[in-house]
Amino acid sequence: MDDEYKAKCLKTEIDETEYEENQRVADECPVSCIEVVEKKDCVFCDIVNGDIPCTKYYEDDNFLAFFDIKPICEGHLILISKNHYDNVQDMPEDEFRDFMVLGRELAVKLMEEKEMEGYNLLVNQGEAGESLVCHRPHLHILVRKKGDSVKLDPR
Repeated sequence: MDDEYKAKCLKTEIDETEYEENQRVADECPVSCIEVVEKKDCVFCDIVNGDIPCTKYYEDDNFLAFFDIKPICEGHLILISKNHYDNVQDMPEDEFRDFMVLGRELAVKLMEEKEMEGYNLLVNQGEAGESLVCHRPHLHILVRKKGDSVKLDPR
């Protein structure tokens, strides 16, 4: 797959208010995150390096939060460390603590901005944890309204 096509498929520069268009673009993309990982590329490294554009919500020296290309709700962010780790347990304790605290702060901020009523913070670790980017720890931040269509069953 050429770089231009890859960038088009994984494009996240769509304004978050264009939720339906974002979904359509993602649904038409013939490449999955798993296929990218199997090719030994790291989609999140490409985003951090600016090789794949994204709709940034927050960035500092250590972390980057951006809107998910295939959101499961209107306010779906991905938070990543700018340091590449294979597993969440590889993150140093202080960095993991900062990561989770920042995730909570961003959830509250986005929830207030979008006038939502709650949020979920979700880390999917490894294939058994249903992570599509199995080698890169990331936090899904889902801001929610009561009765929305998102179904998470923690049992």
